[in-house]
Amino acid sequence: MEVPETMPYLKFFTFINWSDKVLLIFGTFSAIIAGMILPSISVIMGNISVAFTNKSGSGGEDIMEEMDFIA
Repeated sequence: MEVPETMPYLKFFTFINWSDKVLLIFGTFSAIIAGMILPSISVIMGNISVAFTNKSGSGGEDIMEEMDFIA
């Protein structure tokens, strides 16, 4: 069985025009931003859950102060 001829990876990008380059750059930055959203939401939600499970027992004032700090 004959193996098909492959093109080098970087040579593929020699055939794109300027609008394709703009779309690739925009897509790359969008993917980076989308990848950073999930971990940041996890940290925020973790801080919120810790604020609600505070063991001080003094009531809603501590929770509101903690929420103000998180926000």
